[in-house]
Amino acid sequence: MLKVQQIFDDSKQRYGAEKIRVILAEDGIRTSAKRISSIMQELGLKSIRTNAKEDYKKRQRNAKENLLRQQFSTDRPIQVRVGDFTYFRINGHWLYFCMILDLYSRKIVGYQVSQNPSTNLVTVTFKGAFKDRDRPEGLTFHSDRGKQYTSKTFAALEAMWCEAVLFCVGEAP
Repeated sequence: MLKVQQIFDDSKQRYGAEKIRVILAEDGIRTSAKRISSIMQELGLKSIRTNAKEDYKKRQRNAKENLLRQQFSTDRPIQVRVGDFTYFRINGHWLYFCMILDLYSRKIVGYQVSQNPSTNLVTVTFKGAFKDRDRPEGLTFHSDRGKQYTSKTFAALEAMWCEAVLFCVGEAP
């Protein structure tokens, strides 16, 4: 019982019965997740990460068909745009660079730099890439569908554009 408590505390109260079982097995202690679960109940231990299944289901709902299928080329401009961001460190500070690229010209049509990898960074970049253009028809937007691209704020923006845009799509390559 003490070992279960120790592993649970060491995990900052994140591990559930199965992860604790795996750690115990690595230490040579064989038991079932069901037994560990009952020990956790006796000790009043409850993982603070109870929404993992909900997060997975949310990702599944937000998953969209990968229309590009790793074919990152096109025959006309403003047909396929891709978005992503990366980060780098300058003088001890992290900076996040978000950009949108037109696959035809391979030119960056919108970019933004921020100190935070926020949804705002992604939405401002997306808006900036289209601010001087009418709503293009038949546009495919592709992203890795990370948490910024699946946020409610970005989804609303994407839905607004999808009224005139043929597809707003993405999935991790």
